[in-house]
Amino acid sequence: MSRFASFKNWLLVNPVGKLFLQFVKFGLVGVTNTALAYGIYALVLWRGGHYILASVLSFVISVAWSFLLNNRFVFRKEAGETRVWWKTLLKTYLAYASTGLLLANVLLYLWIDILNVNEYVAFFLNLIITIPANFLINKLWAFRNGKQDSAKNAPEN
Repeated sequence: MSRFASFKNWLLVNPVGKLFLQFVKFGLVGVTNTALAYGIYALVLWRGGHYILASVLSFVISVAWSFLLNNRFVFRKEAGETRVWWKTLLKTYLAYASTGLLLANVLLYLWIDILNVNEYVAFFLNLIITIPANFLINKLWAFRNGKQDSAKNAPEN
């Protein structure tokens, strides 16, 4: 077996490989999400808006985008698993609210008002902390699937 085939097999079969591949996909979705969020954030600042307003607007729009992509490409349902889309969307907003809204705005205040970091640069400093936190919250809670109880669904004899 070639090295590529071995690596591909590891990514698709090994639990650690699957987790690694999922994190990479999450990161790729995150790149598009960050570009969108930063574009909105910078646009609001450029138009004279306050950095908190810019952060909240970019949050609301980018979380919807992130949900769509993560649901489709990263945290896919597997056979026998159930997921109600609107509950997952709600949990996604709650998950990102803790990191992307609450934590991010506290950090923005720290970077900008206390440490005098540029408003545009502060946005990127937040990513060092919020990206790993977002992955864990989404993986372990927001996109966690409900497994069907095989004993409950088994035919009775």
